[in-house]
Amino acid sequence: LYGAIGNIDASSSVSMAVSNSPVCPGAVYLVWSSMTAVGGAEIWFSASFAGGTPGSFAPAVRVNQDPFTFNHQWAPSIEVNPMAGEIIVTYYDRRNDPANLATEVYRSVSCDCGLSWQDAPVSDAGPVPAFSSLIGGGSFLPYLGDYLGTDLNMASATPAYVWNDGRIGLDQDIWFENINP
Repeated sequence: LYGAIGNIDASSSVSMAVSNSPVCPGAVYLVWSSMTAVGGAEIWFSASFAGGTPGSFAPAVRVNQDPFTFNHQWAPSIEVNPMAGEIIVTYYDRRNDPANLATEVYRSVSCDCGLSWQDAPVSDAGPVPAFSSLIGGGSFLPYLGDYLGTDLNMASATPAYVWNDGRIGLDQDIWFENINP
C-alpha cells in the first residue's frame, strides 16, 4: 500500500498469531491490509488449521464490517485470547470521515476462528484529523503509526489496546484503553 493511502506513505504490514487456546488449537492466523476494487484499503484475514503449511491457508475474508467504500483501514495487529480463543484485530480506520483523512482505532473480534467478525471503536475521541510532526528543517510532514497493538491481562483476560494519535497537538501521544470484547 505504499503511497496508496491518502497522506500515508506506507502500510504494508502483515501480522500473525497462533492459537494456544482450546478453541482452534494450533491454528495460524494472518491479517493484512489490501486495496479493493472500489479503491479503499480493507483488513483481510486467513487461517491455516494445518500449522501454516504451504497451501493450507483458507481463502481470505474481510475483517472490517463497514460497507465497501473509498475509506481506508490499515496497519492491523492481531492477538488471540489463549483461554477463550477470541481473535482480536486492531487497526487504524477512516470509516467515519467522508474526506478519508481523520482516523480512529477500531477492533474486530471473532469468536469462531475467523469465520465472522464484529467491529467496535477502541479510541474514544472520534475521528482525529491527520496531524503532523515537526521534522528537521522546520517542515511538517504527516505521520501516523508505530504504536498500535493489543495485549491481554491473563488475570482477567481483558484486552488492553495501545495506539498513538495527535488529538491534542502537533506531536503523537500514546493512548491506552481496556475494553471487554
